[in-house]
Amino acid sequence: MNLPAFITSPSSIKWSRRLVIATLIFWATGFFIMPYAAKPLLEKLITDKYHRPVSIDSISINPIVLSARIKQFNMLDRDGKSPLLKFKELYVNVQARSIFAGAPVVEALQLTQPELHITRLTANTYNITDIIDDILKPSDSKTLFSLNNIQVTQGLINFDDQPVHTQQVVSDLNLNIPFISNLPYQSESYVTPLLMAKINGAAIKLTGRSQPFATSHQSMIDLKLTDVDIAKYMGYVPAKLNFSVSSAHLDTNLVINFAENTQHQPTLNLSGTASLSQIQMAQANNSLLAIKQLSVKLDNADLFGMHFKLSQLNIDSPDINLTRNTHGQLNFSQLLPSSPAEKSAPAAKSNPVLLEIADVNLTHGSVNFNDEVPSPVFHTRLNDIDIHLKQFSTAANHPMNILASLTTDYHATLSNTTKLTLNPLAAEGDLQLTDIALEHYAPYYNKLILFNPAGTANLASHYQFSLTDNTPQLRLSQLNGDISQLQFQQHSNNLLKIAHLAVKQGELDLAKHSVTLGEISTEDGLIEVKRNRGGVINFTQLTPDHPTHAHASTTSPDWTVAVSQFALSNYAVNFTDASAASPVTVKTSNIKLSASDFSTVANNKTKLDLQLNINRTGKLVVNGLITPTPFSGTLNLTARGIDIVPIQPYFADQLNVTVTDGDVSAKGKLQLATHDKQPTTINYTGNANITSFASVDNQDSADFLKWDNLALQHINFASQPQRLSINTISLAGLYSRLIINPDGKLNVQNIVKTSATPTTTSVAPAAAVPAPQPAKQPAVVSINKIALNKGHVNFTDHYIKPNYSANLTDLNGGVTGLSSLASSKADILINGKVDNQGQLDISGQVNPLSGNLYLNLLAKLSDFELSPLTPYSAKYAGYGIQKGKLGFEVKYQINDRKLSAENHLYLNQLTLGDKIDSPTATKLPVTLALALLKDRNGNIDINLPISGSLDDPQFSIGGLIIKVIVNLLVKAVTSPFALIGGLLGGDSAQLSFLDFPAGSAIINEAGITKLDHLSKALADRPSLKLDIAGRVDTETDSNGLRQLAFERLLKVQKLKQLVKDGVSITSADDIKIASNEYTTYLKAAYKADKIPDKPKIMGLIDKDIPPAQMEKLMLANIKISADDLRDLTIKRAQAAKEYLLKSGAIDATRIFITTAKTESEEQKKLPDNRVDFILGSH
Repeated sequence: MNLPAFITSPSSIKWSRRLVIATLIFWATGFFIMPYAAKPLLEKLITDKYHRPVSIDSISINPIVLSARIKQFNMLDRDGKSPLLKFKELYVNVQARSIFAGAPVVEALQLTQPELHITRLTANTYNITDIIDDILKPSDSKTLFSLNNIQVTQGLINFDDQPVHTQQVVSDLNLNIPFISNLPYQSESYVTPLLMAKINGAAIKLTGRSQPFATSHQSMIDLKLTDVDIAKYMGYVPAKLNFSVSSAHLDTNLVINFAENTQHQPTLNLSGTASLSQIQMAQANNSLLAIKQLSVKLDNADLFGMHFKLSQLNIDSPDINLTRNTHGQLNFSQLLPSSPAEKSAPAAKSNPVLLEIADVNLTHGSVNFNDEVPSPVFHTRLNDIDIHLKQFSTAANHPMNILASLTTDYHATLSNTTKLTLNPLAAEGDLQLTDIALEHYAPYYNKLILFNPAGTANLASHYQFSLTDNTPQLRLSQLNGDISQLQFQQHSNNLLKIAHLAVKQGELDLAKHSVTLGEISTEDGLIEVKRNRGGVINFTQLTPDHPTHAHASTTSPDWTVAVSQFALSNYAVNFTDASAASPVTVKTSNIKLSASDFSTVANNKTKLDLQLNINRTGKLVVNGLITPTPFSGTLNLTARGIDIVPIQPYFADQLNVTVTDGDVSAKGKLQLATHDKQPTTINYTGNANITSFASVDNQDSADFLKWDNLALQHINFASQPQRLSINTISLAGLYSRLIINPDGKLNVQNIVKTSATPTTTSVAPAAAVPAPQPAKQPAVVSINKIALNKGHVNFTDHYIKPNYSANLTDLNGGVTGLSSLASSKADILINGKVDNQGQLDISGQVNPLSGNLYLNLLAKLSDFELSPLTPYSAKYAGYGIQKGKLGFEVKYQINDRKLSAENHLYLNQLTLGDKIDSPTATKLPVTLALALLKDRNGNIDINLPISGSLDDPQFSIGGLIIKVIVNLLVKAVTSPFALIGGLLGGDSAQLSFLDFPAGSAIINEAGITKLDHLSKALADRPSLKLDIAGRVDTETDSNGLRQLAFERLLKVQKLKQLVKDGVSITSADDIKIASNEYTTYLKAAYKADKIPDKPKIMGLIDKDIPPAQMEKLMLANIKISADDLRDLTIKRAQAAKEYLLKSGAIDATRIFITTAKTESEEQKKLPDNRVDFILGSH
């Protein structure tokens, strides 16, 4: 083999030998000398630099491959005892090209089982703070390097956090970095780093590749975390949080991609999956939030571009404790620390956040909500919360779909389907609420109302919401809802109960200010309306009084409300009024109300139909059309059988009579209308009736006023201007009791109670004269006809001694053409009988309504018995009237307030009785007067004209009439009159009298037989006339009257109870006392009877005594006067006469009632409780 000359030359061989020797020396130094020299040198160097003792077990160097190995390195902390850093072995392999690169090029760097102990001493101070500061000290020049095959195996980091007394351990740390270099020729090479470890037992794994020193700085990292408990690291959050996390386990499988473009704008993108499980958050030891699992799937998250795109977000079983304190602050609003506002330069404009989530699912959620703002504190729990959202996006005009549902602890449910747009904010969907318990939400409304509502509500609606220019717009459609078992209570009293209330097909438009409801229906309701003693109705006290504040006027349009159909059925309203003299109770039932096409739009007409029952017998039906705006209506009214008795307490304290029966009925058309600032106009056309009316006098419980039917037909009433026209007023079956009391006053004068407080008048100082008011237009009144049918007036005079009684019966007739027009004149035609015998006829014309009374009246009376007028003739003439009949014809005319009258009187067979001493009797020669007045047939015929002015305060029509009667009585004195007797055949002695039961004027069966015989005898003898004289047995008849009066006292008590119970009764005489009621009403009558010297306990209260003793005391207290006995004689005579006339076979002019004469010896043998029949010629 031939070698080149330069190799074999002596000089080349010489340098070759030198190189070999140098290499051998280098190797020997590296293998044997440098390890032993480097170990103490390195220990001292590190110890001196970081002031911590360092020990190395051994160092080995391979100069051939340029590698070094350090074993068992150990560095203690400053105290010389605590471990700081140690590792089992460090292997470094340096490439020879480092010499040419001018920078270290490490082929391999391997660290085995390193252990690092870090201690945090204070918030910002660590045991290695000085080492970190030295390493991070900036360098004046750039250091180039190239590191390859970096490996850390089985590493351990122990972190002792002394401020929070916790320890964190990173174990099984394995780190692989194939290549890191900032040398230019290596810059574009990719490395794929790998990091695997366990943090407090939770696995973490990072893989990826990076060009950290290239111009683009592109890096991709795969981040995998397994079961990392985030709670252990919350203490290292630099901001102070107002909550704590006790548990939160993180799992990730993420890819982080970082790069920088040529304009040096960085991009940071994140993709993959992440989840947090077993999340537990608390605030001040109170649970705040718990989530079973929260997971996300990131398609891409551009962290710098603020564009986040997620394919899925799942929240499983969140449990939230939400509270609001008394200041209205939510606990979640206080979680983050509040920082004081600082003045700073305007922030640079940042990219808007764009968040897109394809699918969001929240399942099995729950919320505990406590609200301390209302009182009492409101609490509820929401369960089974499920929210599903599709295509969520914060981009403008991007719709997303939401499906949500939940239930509450009171079994209420909510479901919602929504299409939502965030920018601009808009939503459209369907909402449904079920089983909402109204009383559960009382804390929110109990300060606004003064009653307690209860009930269960359901609601469903389609809605559309938008926010444009900060103006909300809301529209509800297909609104359906109902409330069941609705109740309002106030102070434990029921105000309202409604079994069911429903609304269907409703709409609400906030922009149009309109509410439209397709149908409202409700059934089975009860409303309790009460007025207290102060006159306050309970429904006016449903809200507390609030101070009124002046509000600036707004131009917002009024709301319009429309209801297509309204139906109310089976309702009842009870009205109780405690403000009257005694409580009033009016009960309405079976109420049915329907309405259609209701609207508050101007001039809209609503059809209305109302039916209801009032108390026991009343019925009311109303139907027609109403216009809510402006209010007007045309209604057809039908009322039947509305009882007057229940409303009697409204006028009972003002009257001295008690209404015991009466029903009101009406049928007609009612028209109402309102105009701008004008009174409501009322028009009514139709009929009205008051039937079965009955009343009694409170003083003696005797009948006062009754009628069968008061009918007003074809009424036409208008309020503006006032106008009233009635075609016919008919009064049938009238009964009136007219009494002159012992003080000379008529009982009708005392019907209205007068106040006991005397009125005083004082002269007030002159006041300024007010401005004249416009004259009020007088009402126009017209009544076409007033009809009276079968009227009856019972007259009793207690002022006269003895008393006088008379009856006006069969009153028929009326008035036609009554009007308030001055030119009109009404025609009067009335006829009747006096005591069923004397004929009374009244006719003429009158105008009492025009303001200027006009009267042209003719009154005729015939066949009037004068003997009952004995009390008057005795008082004023000094004689009784044994017999006689009266007839008169009077004419009264009033025109321009001037009275002129003609009185034509006719007395037939006037015969006076015995002279009676009377201090008020006239001293004129009565007998002479009668002799002058009587004609040859014993009749008197006179005319007495009367005249005067109505404006004369001394003028009295009644005084003139009394003067006429007195003058007649003065002239009528008695003269001997021979009776003509005759035999009737048979036992005529038995026909000369008729006996009666003690105290009674009722004819018994034996008496009827006797009268039948007498009637036949008179019918057969037309030339005979009959006088009837009543008698009494003072003792037996007094006892009989006393017993009847006693029984009536018991009937009066039963009458009061029946009236109190709302039972109608026409007269106390019609009442029967059952045997089982006797003791009850006996005690009541005994208690009411003012008996002197009643047995009492300690002189204070009535002693309970046996019924027999009560009867005895009450009977002893009843006084029977001579007037009572005289009245009995008249009633007996009238009873006999009426029976004889009943058949019509005997002319009434043939029978006279007379006073009893002195008895003959034969009559003394007869019973005294009888009537005597005396025959005479006709």
